[in-house]
Amino acid sequence: VVSEDRPSWDKHRRDSHKGEKPGQLQFRIRRRDGGVVWIEHVCRPVSGEEGDCLGIRVNNRDITERKQAESERKITVKLLSQSSVANDVNELLQGITSALQRWSGCAAVGIRLRENEDYPYYETRGFDKEFVLAENHLCSTDAQGCPLRDASGNVILDCMCGNIIRGRFDPSLPFFTERGSFWTNSTSELLASTTEAERQARTRNRCNGEGYESVALIPLRASGETLGLLQFNDQRKGLFSAARIELFERLAYNIASAVAQHKAVQALRTSEDKLRREQEMLSEAQRIAHLGSWDWSILRNELSWSDEVYHIFGLKPQECDATYDTFLDSVHAEDRESVKAAVNRALTDSGAGYNIEHRVVRPDGSQRVVHERGDVTFEPTGRPVRMIGTVHDLTEQKGAELGLRDALAEVERLKDRLFAENVYLQEEIRGSHGFDEIVGRSEPLRGTLTRIEHVANTDASVLLLGETGTGKELFARAIHNRSPRSDHPLVKVNCAALPSSLIESELFGHVKGAFTGALSDKVGRFELADGGTLFLDEIGELDPELQTKLLRVLQEGEFEKIGSAETRKVDVRVIAATNRDLRRSM
Repeated sequence: VVSEDRPSWDKHRRDSHKGEKPGQLQFRIRRRDGGVVWIEHVCRPVSGEEGDCLGIRVNNRDITERKQAESERKITVKLLSQSSVANDVNELLQGITSALQRWSGCAAVGIRLRENEDYPYYETRGFDKEFVLAENHLCSTDAQGCPLRDASGNVILDCMCGNIIRGRFDPSLPFFTERGSFWTNSTSELLASTTEAERQARTRNRCNGEGYESVALIPLRASGETLGLLQFNDQRKGLFSAARIELFERLAYNIASAVAQHKAVQALRTSEDKLRREQEMLSEAQRIAHLGSWDWSILRNELSWSDEVYHIFGLKPQECDATYDTFLDSVHAEDRESVKAAVNRALTDSGAGYNIEHRVVRPDGSQRVVHERGDVTFEPTGRPVRMIGTVHDLTEQKGAELGLRDALAEVERLKDRLFAENVYLQEEIRGSHGFDEIVGRSEPLRGTLTRIEHVANTDASVLLLGETGTGKELFARAIHNRSPRSDHPLVKVNCAALPSSLIESELFGHVKGAFTGALSDKVGRFELADGGTLFLDEIGELDPELQTKLLRVLQEGEFEKIGSAETRKVDVRVIAATNRDLRRSM
């Protein structure tokens, strides 16, 4: 009787020998060849006529096969349950190695799985950390640490583990099985009685060096592929039998199938995660670029939009279906026919493609400007089957372009004005008489200068009356120079020197083509003097009809260029001068 079952056997024997009632016990015995047999022991008392116990009738039956079947069924169910509850391969192997160690009674259990070209330990139970670290890699390397390869280019795997994974075995030898497993009940005897040639490779002998005598190496194969290795180690001799190794091989098949399934699921999850991340990155890129994509199955009339297309059109995926009619409804009514024509042209002409810019009207009434581009796939018969393309929201870009055009026009206008000011000031410099101050001590002059000081700081229009040669322009300059407008130009117009046909153009300017000879836009003196002062000399010579337009500028600060309907506003102070007696003229 094996030592683990002896206590229960001794108790059963004591109780059954009393002969009081039948007894039954299942226990194990070890045969002389080392094999273990399960026995079902049944004993019944034999009673005499007077009821006394004459003896005990015993029936012993070999139930080894039944026990093995029960044990195999239990461990198989346990392993399958681990496969159903594990979240990944690592968690699966942790549960499997723990269950196998308890079930087999072996001191150490390990599982190797393929990682790139090597087969390191993925999970171990009972092995020392130093052993696992030393035996973790099976790849044979050169002095530089580079893997060695055979004639077929495969990495050479060391030790008996490498033999089993590579399928190097001779089933005629007692330590190999027909299915390619290795087992021994005494590594010491195996090493002493065999050669490296018989063992198929150079053996590291670390298992024997660590005191492991019973060793079993079972390949993990699924769908014709070797995934790794299942290993059982124990310091005791004689722990295994051929039947037990066959059981290990059946369990290894179930383990390999579970590992393959979990790896496939893990690969699928990884692929799905990668696809999801790529889709998120694509959606984010489309959002940043304001660029959506669409796919139209013409034969099935099915249209799919990316999230950014819905956003551009101001729609929500859960509230509307992506259809061609939905798309056309979103197109601005004035652009709809041209869009239809572009689509039809792309569907009938394989070389045309789809390329158009149009407006989109959102449900809230706002408009977007988009540019669409698409390609059509045709059958050999010429029938269109699919159209894919993009929608690019150009609204902000168009707004920026419009703003840039306005800014450039303003720059051009200011440039023309500065050029005109420059030309005028140069003419003024060339025509100046050189007076830069008024000199005099007479009472009338000092009174006039006092009045200039009073009026200069206001924006009131000023009329200077005096005979020709009395210095009306000098007084006008003095008023301007002492006013808050002194940093802006003082623009002079001699109304008597200009013909009546040109005075309006000179004062208000004209646009190109306003009249014969108007070859370009002209900036008028009012616009030139904006922010400053306009000196109208000899105002009494001005055409009465033009005086009405001049009155509007004085009252409203508004005028129109000749040939233009655009009203312009200016901030100009007017100083006028004349040598006429205006009261008498009225």
